[in-house]
Amino acid sequence: MGMRTQEWPLRHVDGTLAILRLLALAWATALSPSAKAEAGMRFGRPLPPSALPDKLRLEDVLPVSDPVSLKATSLFLERGDKEGERYGPFEMADGTPVRLGRTLFDLRTDNRDSFFLVRRADGWTQGPFPAADGSVARLAGVELRVRRAPSSIIGRVSLEGVGATRVQVSLVKMEDETAARLVRMRVEFWQIEAELDERTARRRFDAPVIRDSSGRTIFEPVVNRSGADIARATATAARNARENVEIFLRESQFQSVACDAPRGTFAFSALPPGRYFVCLIAEARDPESGRIPRIEPRFWWADVELDLHETAEVVFEGTGRSWKNLYP
Repeated sequence: MGMRTQEWPLRHVDGTLAILRLLALAWATALSPSAKAEAGMRFGRPLPPSALPDKLRLEDVLPVSDPVSLKATSLFLERGDKEGERYGPFEMADGTPVRLGRTLFDLRTDNRDSFFLVRRADGWTQGPFPAADGSVARLAGVELRVRRAPSSIIGRVSLEGVGATRVQVSLVKMEDETAARLVRMRVEFWQIEAELDERTARRRFDAPVIRDSSGRTIFEPVVNRSGADIARATATAARNARENVEIFLRESQFQSVACDAPRGTFAFSALPPGRYFVCLIAEARDPESGRIPRIEPRFWWADVELDLHETAEVVFEGTGRSWKNLYP
């Protein structure tokens, strides 16, 4: 129902103003017990067609990723004729120095599947040798077995505004059901946002605007939210957002490691190839809270595509993201 304007011929406006306001408010409440938010948004409202779960693609429901760098894992060489003699580790990168006993070689490669060894003294070249773990390289009649470090995700944190001295870093591997869980988490975030809009918007009651005979507004059925109401609604939304991310992690059978804060390192070792999500949640100061600090959940997230014999390095730094800008 639209807003109505009604004229009230009042001769003694000043003396009856307070009474009229109380009567109008009571009338409005009786007419519309569940007042509509001025923004027109209600918790549980239908999502737009583009946001329905069956319309969403995986890239539509992924949080923003922090920086990730990839490199091949280290390489070791073991002598087959001398049990226990091992050389390395050597970085699997073009130009890496490789010392075998008294002889210095340079490792040459243009891919991650094979490599050459070039003797630095005279350029004598041997190879290509397969770079897979357990493969054999024969160099001047000597059998060398290739050993590769398993794939891993390593990371460092440099967090701002975090009071804790230890934080948990969680890891989820992309499985068949992970995409559906990501969709559910994204839809929940939309619903949390809608509920926050309703709880913080001005409330307009289904009641007339009351004016006196001179056209002056005596009563307008709009109520502003108090600062305390807005603060409570904002804190509740942030808490609900954190709970939904934690539900996603639990349902995905995550693994976690502890990491020193605000600065520290973490590692997940011996990982099979695949897609992984790394997540850190910490209570931290909202950088936009001004002189009075406001503590809220902050999020760091990384999306990692890990190949065989590959190390991914993740960097979590700064103030992270609030739940409102966790998604693009």
